[in-house]
Amino acid sequence: MGTIFRITHVQMMSDQIECIHLKITDEQLSIMTEHLRKTIQLKQIDLKLSLATLLLQIGQHSKAAEFYQMQLQSEKQWSNRARILMNISVVAAHLYAHNKVLIYYQQALDIFHHEGKVSNDDFILAEIYINMDTTYRQNGDKELALQYYRRSLDLQLSKPETNYNQPLFIRTLDNIAHLLQEQGLYDEALLRYNELLNYMIKTLPSIDPYIGRIQKRIS
Repeated sequence: MGTIFRITHVQMMSDQIECIHLKITDEQLSIMTEHLRKTIQLKQIDLKLSLATLLLQIGQHSKAAEFYQMQLQSEKQWSNRARILMNISVVAAHLYAHNKVLIYYQQALDIFHHEGKVSNDDFILAEIYINMDTTYRQNGDKELALQYYRRSLDLQLSKPETNYNQPLFIRTLDNIAHLLQEQGLYDEALLRYNELLNYMIKTLPSIDPYIGRIQKRIS
């Protein structure tokens, strides 16, 4: 009694990795788990990529880099290769390998330019833009960062709201609002924060702590 999950089965993967499949028994935690599943795109990409993304989110950057590099060696799909390079760049920033960050982002962009495809994969391009913008912002070039944030947002807004990449859209609005606030553009920042909050209330679980953080910023 008191357990919040049960083990359904254990799957042996390659590289001496075991995948343990759990079934959540707590209803609210189940809702939150499904939200996390969508965030790390567990259903859409290779399990090792999902694991690497989860490791990145919980701060295990060196281990995340190991899994990303492992998958990059065997990945054939161009959009996944672009995503992996983008995430390797994020890891490089966390590991203070700043000289490599923009190099990896540029390699990801080169894949897009070579393939000449956007349409269904343009959310990946939008994410590459916003990650590059974050790098420019950290380097002190806030004007250039804001330009690319808006480019990323425009690319996402070109799609129907039902097709939005939820985590990316939330992150984009949050970053734009925060940067506007830093630049003293408070009215525009407040507009973006309210837009963000309304979207989060519609799409996130009510127990998500992110909602409370945005409400605090607005107040």
